[in-house]
Amino acid sequence: MKVTGRINVWFADRNYGFIHQNLNGTVVKHFLHASNILSGVPQKSLTASFDTIQGEKGSVALNVEILHGGVQS
Repeated sequence: MKVTGRINVWFADRNYGFIHQNLNGTVVKHFLHASNILSGVPQKSLTASFDTIQGEKGSVALNVEILHGGVQS
């Protein structure tokens, strides 16, 4: 099931960043790597739709679609 979140930070020179998901008032952080982006160009404050898996260091965003607007759920 896809979830949505907002890109909190994106390091273009390093090809990674973090997506923050607001889950009932709790912020869940997801690692985002450029290789996991299916569509769109990542930029701070854009909304993204994605799947998640638990990696060694925390949650990882997979199958990411960058949306140009929209409301974070």
